[in-house]
Amino acid sequence: MSDISVKDLSDREVLSFCWPWHGDEPFATIRDAGGAVEILQEHGWPYKIVLRKLEQLEDRGLIEYGVSICYPWRTPKGEAFLKELAA
Repeated sequence: MSDISVKDLSDREVLSFCWPWHGDEPFATIRDAGGAVEILQEHGWPYKIVLRKLEQLEDRGLIEYGVSICYPWRTPKGEAFLKELAA
């Protein structure tokens, strides 16, 4: 992929690879899943593009993360937004 930018990576694609909102579940139940960055890189997206997109989604309140933005989960707002996109 050449000459691509953050706008080429859709919100829907990124949110679909983020972990679902875990609410009160122990985080350990989902920690073994691959991170969004890893998965999107496997689909051909450059690391810097994916990170910038995740930063934008966090700024909009659609994702949160703990130690690393590479392993985000959707917020309730992100869950609702993804359902809206699928409709």
